[in-house]
Amino acid sequence: MAGRSSFWRKRVDNFFILLLFFILLLFSLFFYLEKINRDIKNYSIYQQTLQKMIIYEKDMENCFLKTFRYVDYDKIEKTLQEFEEDILFFKQSNIGKEFGAEAVNSVYKIEKLYLQKMDLIERFQSANTRATNAIHYLYDLRKTIEKLYPQERRSHELMDQFFFLFGKVLMGLPLDTLLLNKDMNALKQERKNRYFDYFYRQTEQFVSDVNLIKKIFETSENIDLLGTVKAFSSDLAYRYNNNLFQQKIITMSFFVLAFLILIILFFQYRRVKKTTLELKAFRYAIENSDNAVVITDAQRHILYANEAFEQHSGYKIKEVLGSNPNILKSDLHSREFYRELNETLDRGEKWQGELINKRKDGSLLYEKASIMPIIVDGELVQYLAIKLDITEYVEQQKRLQQAAVAFESVDEGILILDGEKKIILANPAIRQTYGFAIRELLGKEPIILAGDIKETGPTYQKVWSALDARGEWSGRVDTYSKEGKHIPVWLTVKAVTGKKQDVENYVAIFTNLEEILEMKERVSFLAYHDNLTKLPNRAYVEKELPEIFELAKILDKKAAFLFVDLDRFKVINDTLGHDIGDKMLVILAKRIRNVVKESDILARFGGDEFVVVMSGITDKRQAGRLAEEIQHAVREPIRVQEYHLNTSVSIGISVYPEDGEEIGTVVKHADAAMYHAKEQGKDNYRFYSAQLSVEMHRRLDLEQKLMHAVEKGELSLLFQPQYELKSGKVCGAEALLRWNSPELGPVPPAQFIPVAEETGAIVKIGYFVMEEAARAYLRWKEEGVELEWVAVNLSSIQFRQDDLLENFGRIIEETGIAAKNLELEITERCLMEYTEENLAILNGFKKMGCRISIDDFGTGYSSMAYFKNFPMDSIKIDKSFIDSLPSNLNNAEVSTAIIALSHSLEHTVIAEGIESREQEAFLRAKGCEYGQGYYFSKPLGSDVLAKFVKSR
Repeated sequence: MAGRSSFWRKRVDNFFILLLFFILLLFSLFFYLEKINRDIKNYSIYQQTLQKMIIYEKDMENCFLKTFRYVDYDKIEKTLQEFEEDILFFKQSNIGKEFGAEAVNSVYKIEKLYLQKMDLIERFQSANTRATNAIHYLYDLRKTIEKLYPQERRSHELMDQFFFLFGKVLMGLPLDTLLLNKDMNALKQERKNRYFDYFYRQTEQFVSDVNLIKKIFETSENIDLLGTVKAFSSDLAYRYNNNLFQQKIITMSFFVLAFLILIILFFQYRRVKKTTLELKAFRYAIENSDNAVVITDAQRHILYANEAFEQHSGYKIKEVLGSNPNILKSDLHSREFYRELNETLDRGEKWQGELINKRKDGSLLYEKASIMPIIVDGELVQYLAIKLDITEYVEQQKRLQQAAVAFESVDEGILILDGEKKIILANPAIRQTYGFAIRELLGKEPIILAGDIKETGPTYQKVWSALDARGEWSGRVDTYSKEGKHIPVWLTVKAVTGKKQDVENYVAIFTNLEEILEMKERVSFLAYHDNLTKLPNRAYVEKELPEIFELAKILDKKAAFLFVDLDRFKVINDTLGHDIGDKMLVILAKRIRNVVKESDILARFGGDEFVVVMSGITDKRQAGRLAEEIQHAVREPIRVQEYHLNTSVSIGISVYPEDGEEIGTVVKHADAAMYHAKEQGKDNYRFYSAQLSVEMHRRLDLEQKLMHAVEKGELSLLFQPQYELKSGKVCGAEALLRWNSPELGPVPPAQFIPVAEETGAIVKIGYFVMEEAARAYLRWKEEGVELEWVAVNLSSIQFRQDDLLENFGRIIEETGIAAKNLELEITERCLMEYTEENLAILNGFKKMGCRISIDDFGTGYSSMAYFKNFPMDSIKIDKSFIDSLPSNLNNAEVSTAIIALSHSLEHTVIAEGIESREQEAFLRAKGCEYGQGYYFSKPLGSDVLAKFVKSR
C-alpha cells in the first residue's frame, strides 16, 4: 500500500491537480452554457409551437364557419394532424424537467380539450357533407319530378315551400319548426312513388343534420382550447424569465473562479520539468525495419514512429507526435475488443493480434501487431508496438469470399465448366430454376438444359463454334427445366484462359427472360387500352376502323360511329375530386359495356368521352336504339362512396359510308353531331347531317370575325334604364352589348356571347364594355343626367384572369369614373363555380367601391348554398320568373321568396323583363325596389337615353 502511494505522489503534484480542476471547471462551464443555450432554444421552440397551435385552433374554428358548403377536409385533416404532432412534441419533450409538473399538466389539459374539439369537427364534417349533398340531390330530384309528373302541382308547390325553408336555413335564419312539421306531414301524404319517397327521406335527413350541426356549435363554444393554450404560453414565459436570471448569476460565478485558477496555473507552469527518455540501443534496427514501430509514453502519447509507419499509415511522423494511436482507429472493432486489449496492457502483459486501422486517406489498414509495456524499476514508462502490414492479403481473401457469396446469391444462373466443357459447379439459381440437384449436373454438359436436342442442338453447336473462334458468345436461347417447362434465357458464355493461353474453364451465365417477356405483353396491352377503365383506347379504335370499314364495304353494310360525351362531368370532378370522378367513369364504362354487343367496340377516347363502333348494321336506326339504351343506362343514379350522383350523356352519330368514307371524316362528323346534341339541351342524341357542317362552318366563321370585332369597331352598347318601381325615377342603366358585322349583319347576343366565352374572346370584349360604359356615364353626367350607376355584366370566364382586378382598376383610373357609380353584374355561374379565388375577386371589387349584383337569380341549383358568402348589393330576379306573373302561382311564390330572402340579408331587388302593368304592380306590392323591361323602356343608344332621362 505504501509503495502505491509513493507511485502516485511521484506523478501527481499541485500543478496536475490545478490543471485537472481547471479542465473540469471549463468543461462544467461549457456544459452549463450549452444547457442555457438549449433552454433558450427549447423555450423558443415551445413558444413557436404554441403560436402554431393558436393558429391551428383558429383554423379549426373556421371550419365551423363553412356550414352547408363543400369544405376542404384535407386541409382540416392536415391542421388536426399538425396540432396532434405539436401535442406529441410537448409530451416527448423535457418540458416537465425544465418548467415543472404544472407544464406537463397543461399539456394534458390541452390534449383533452383538443380531443373533444376533434370529435366535434369529425361529427360536423359528416353532418355538413350530408346536408350539403342533400341540397344538390333534392334540387336534381325536384327537376326529375317536375319532368316526370308535371300534373302534380300541389306536390310541386309543397317542394317549393321546402326549398324556401332550406334557403332560410342556408342563410343562417332560424328554422320554422311548426311550419316544417306541417309541411313534412303534408309531404309524407304525397309519397305516391319512389321519387316522392326519396324527396321525403332526404328532407328528413337534412333536418336531422341541421339540428345536429346546431348542437355541435353549442358544444364547441364551451371548449376553451384557445384560452388554455394562451394561458400555457404565458406561464412558460414567466417561469423562463425566472430561470434565466438564476442562470446568469451561476455563469458569472463560473467565469470568476476559472480566471483565478488560470492565474495560479501560470505561476505553477514555470515549475514543471519535462523529462524525455530516448531509446538508443535499437534506434538503427527500428528505423530500418519493414515493420512499423511506434513508441508511446505511459499515457499512450506517441513519442516515436519509424519510416515504415509513415509508409503504412500515410501520416508524417511530425503529424502524430504527441497524439494517441487512436488516430488510426477505424471503429470496426467492438468495444469489448478494445477493453480486452487495454486490460492486457494494464496488467503489464504483452498483447498480440490483428488490428483494423485507418490510413490518413481513409482507406483501411490491416495489421498484425504486438504491443508490450516497457517497465523500468517496477514502473511503467512506455509502450512499444511492432506492426506488420497484411492489408493486401486480407483484401485478397475478401475478394475470394465476396466472389463466393455473389456466386451463391446472384439471381442469374451460373455454370462453371472445365476445359472439357463438363459442369464442375452450379450455383443455387441454376438448381432452383431448372429443378436439378447438384449431383445431377456435375460432370454433365450444359446440353442437359436444352430439352429436345433435335430442336436446340444446332443452336448449342453454334455457341461452341463461336467460343472456339472468339472466346465468348451471347444471345437468346430456349432452355427447359427438368419437368419440361420452357424457360427463355439470355445466355452469355466466356472462356477463361491460363498463363499459356489455353482454356482452363468456361463461365456460362443464364438470365431468365420470362418476366421481361411478360412485361412486354403488358406494355403492348397498355398501348391499346385505357389504364382506368381497361377499355380500348383511341389508338385501338384508329387501328381497327380501317378493317371494320373495309368489311362493311365488302358486305355492302354500314358501320356506325357513336361519340358519347358525359354531361356535367367536369362539375362533379372539380367539386368532389378526381378520385370520385374516376370511380364514376369505371361504373359508367361497365354500364355502357352491358348494353353494347360483344361484336361492337366500346372505347374510351379520353376524359369523359367514350366511343362505340357498330359494325355490320343495315339501318342507322339501330344506332339510334343503342344510343337510347346508353342514355337510359347512364341516367340511373350512381352511388360512389357516400355520394348519390346523377349525370347524362350527349351522343353524336355518324354512319359509314353515307356520312363519309374516310376515318377522319366519320370521326369529325360524329363529334360535330355530339356538340349539336349538347347545344340542343344535352341528354339526347343527334345524327350527323349536311346541315351540321354548314352550321359548323358558320360558327367557325363567326368565331374568326368575332376575334377582330373590337379592333374593327363593330361592337357597340345599348343601355336599358333601371328605375324605382314606386316613383318611376330612373336610377341607373344596364349596358347591353350589340354586334353589327358587315359580312354577317346583326348577330344576336345569344349567338355570339357563348362563342366569345368558349374562345376566351370575352375577356377582351369585357374590358371594351367596361370602358365604353364608363365613358358613356361620364358623358351623361356632363349633360346634366345624374344616374346612380351604370351596370356592366361580367362573365365567369373573366374571373379566371389573374389581372382582372388590376385591369378594372386601371380602367376606372383612366376614364375617371367613380367606382361607386359602377355596378358589376355576375351570373349565377360564378356562384356554381364558387371558389376562394372568386370570392377574393368580388371582395376586391367591393373594396374599390363598386356595387355588385347577382344576375339571373333563381336559375342555378347551387345559388342558395353560397348566397350569404358573396359581398353583393342587389339581386336580379331572372326574366323567366317575371314573364307569367301574376297568373303563374309557382313563379309568384318563387319571386316572393327571393324578395323576402334578399331583404332579410339587407339586399335590394331588381326585376328584369317587366312587360306589363300587372307585372309591375305585383312586384311593387311584394316590396321589389327596382325594375327594367320593355314596359318602361326598350334598350336605347347613349344619346337617346340621356334625352329619355331628361324627359322623365
